Amino acid sequence: KLSLTYPNIYGTQLGDQLRSQLEAVGIDLRVNVVEFTTWLQDVYKNKQYDLSMVDHNESHDFGQWADPTYYYGYDSKQVQDLYAKAMLCANEHDSAKLLAKAARIISKDAPADWLFNYRVVTAKVKNLEGMPFDMNQEILPLYNLRLS
Repeated sequence: KLSLTYPNIYGTQLGDQLRSQLEAVGIDLRVNVVEFTTWLQDVYKNKQYDLSMVDHNESHDFGQWADPTYYYGYDSKQVQDLYAKAMLCANEHDSAKLLAKAARIISKDAPADWLFNYRVVTAKVKNLEGMPFDMNQEILPLYNLRLS
């Protein structure tokens, strides 16, 4: 028996689908859809959960995997060492190699998994120039916009 706790901002469909799919293979999943403030308190702060899902604002921040106090609770000395060395590298290539090695370890250990990635849709008027199209779900610098 497992419980899945996630914020109500994602609706109930995902939880219902997961419960149904896991039930088919003999796993009893109790789904708890809670207010986001409750999720922050129970899951993020107090780490009281079996399974959870949330869209991470820091999805491109590798450092969370090297922090055993982060709510995942993932604690790998090897990953922590590789990350620390990568942050001290003077050149990007060496840093990327160390982070890739750490990422392979994390992937093998599988402390978390991804259910899906949101599809980011960007719409703009034809004569707007300077609109960023990459990672704009997290950062949207508007200083370079201009109408042509």
